[in-house]
Amino acid sequence: MKQRLLVVEKALAVIYAYTHDHEAATDDELTLQFLGIRLFNLGASAIKLGLSGYYQQAFALVRDIVETGYLVDHFRTSPEKISEWKTASDAERKKKFGPVHIRKALDDRDGDKERRREKTYAVLSEYASHATFKGFGLTKKQGLGELGPFVAEPNLKAWLEEMVLRLGPAAIVFSQQFPGSDTNFARFRDDFGLELVAALRRDTP
Repeated sequence: MKQRLLVVEKALAVIYAYTHDHEAATDDELTLQFLGIRLFNLGASAIKLGLSGYYQQAFALVRDIVETGYLVDHFRTSPEKISEWKTASDAERKKKFGPVHIRKALDDRDGDKERRREKTYAVLSEYASHATFKGFGLTKKQGLGELGPFVAEPNLKAWLEEMVLRLGPAAIVFSQQFPGSDTNFARFRDDFGLELVAALRRDTP
């Protein structure tokens, strides 16, 4: 668990470097940096909640990380969409850039006929973001519902695994969209990428 938390912290450091320390060269880069702020704040808030014993709320933030990460990934391969998204009306944004539309666009891009992104989003929604009976499992300790925070090692392990799996790749994808950035940032990003791959392999059955 300590190794996983270190990976999460480094993911936040990567996002911080490209959001705070990099000077945006274009308006599109500035827009991406605002999405980086959202990713960083989501990750930091999830850590605060997860380590405090509010597991369901921490998982709900993971879903938001997933959604934001998918949008950033869409912009990585369709950079011309950044300004369109920025200036779109509410109706246009929901029609063209709603979560379901972004997931479909990414699945089509990657040839993913199993729609694994939808499954990930659905599970996090059912157990954390939406009020469901299954979601009560994240508020139980030894079979009994708990008010307020509590320590449950299975919940903590599962949450940390999801943080590594969702925030880590989002940090990499985000950082790849600043071609004129400091080479030290890229070196740190690449070293983190290798560490992330090793962490994901450890967590893969």
